[in-house]
Amino acid sequence: MDNRRLAGKVAIVTGSGRGIGRSEALTLAREGAKVVVSDFGTNAEGQELRRRRRRGNPQGGRRGRSESARDLMKAGGAQRIVEAAADTFGGLDIIVNNAGLRAGNPIHKLTEEQWDTVLDSHLKSSFLTIKHGIPLLRQRAAAASSTPVRRPGSGCPSIPPTPRRRKVSRA
Repeated sequence: MDNRRLAGKVAIVTGSGRGIGRSEALTLAREGAKVVVSDFGTNAEGQELRRRRRRGNPQGGRRGRSESARDLMKAGGAQRIVEAAADTFGGLDIIVNNAGLRAGNPIHKLTEEQWDTVLDSHLKSSFLTIKHGIPLLRQRAAAASSTPVRRPGSGCPSIPPTPRRRKVSRA
């Protein structure tokens, strides 16, 4: 039996070809999750990430899948990544939206089209991935109804909500 915290969980990590996204994907895999990696960069980085996850898997077998993130800014692309999780691993438990492009120019030199691409890569891709992932997330949550999915006021079930501070008026 796998005693790692995320054993049996399935995750999508967008923007996972390098940097923070790559670290997130590797950490999820190390903790036992099966990870669908997605990046706006080349597939070679996703392939490398998949090989590293396999090396970290003491049981062997498939633990990761690489998908292109080029189409994440369109509904069909986001849906394909969610379907990859379902088809390859049988569901979805975790979405990490880390994808986003930089324009490469200072903001005062950006064209409107470049700015739209930056926004779409950060915001629209996140929206679409969540939109298409929610039905699968709900299915898994309903199947594990004895496990709390989210506490009100907290983004993570293991972290208690932050208490609100009262405003003190000074007279």
